[in-house]
Amino acid sequence: MSHMKQLCIGLFLFALLLSAQAQESYRIIEGTSCYIDGTSTLSDWIVTVKQIEGEVSLSKDFAQKGLPKPGALIPKVLIRMVVKSMDGGRGAVMNDKILGAFNEPANPYVVFEMTEGKITNIKDEAAGTFNVHLKGKISMAGQSRVVEMDIEGKRVSPGVYSFAATYPVKMTDYGITPPSAMFGQIESGDEVKVRFNITVSK
Repeated sequence: MSHMKQLCIGLFLFALLLSAQAQESYRIIEGTSCYIDGTSTLSDWIVTVKQIEGEVSLSKDFAQKGLPKPGALIPKVLIRMVVKSMDGGRGAVMNDKILGAFNEPANPYVVFEMTEGKITNIKDEAAGTFNVHLKGKISMAGQSRVVEMDIEGKRVSPGVYSFAATYPVKMTDYGITPPSAMFGQIESGDEVKVRFNITVSK
């Protein structure tokens, strides 16, 4: 192996080491919630996502005393919402329609995988809140789309952060046919709003 190749490999491994040292893993904890708000020709409806899994890494800036500064990076966000845990609150018939809309056996999760994330500005230092811009990919029902979203972060306590937003999604963008009932007399609207509050701790 040439000296140049050895040097390149060494620099690459050193960069990986620095990257690992510059971020810390956080776990999703109690207090995390997610709801899907929809409409229909009869009434509005809400689906509760009861099981959320994921992996979150935050830069060392988040471990310091006080709020992280604008530009602080969020190296990793991977959120998985378990489709089978979605509850429409109206019994088994509605829940079966939810599973069918996602083709749950083949697509058991709704996944958000971040590719880029950072703090854009401090919203209220006294309240511990700040704004975050994320880029990533949402995958559901066998299809994926690149997305960007602005969310609000909050320092709940030392080592504990929450991230919340409401994000609009069109079901047809992911090949999902909006559910209907009563032989098509009751139809759901195409657009839903996903409300989430992800709380993480070291």
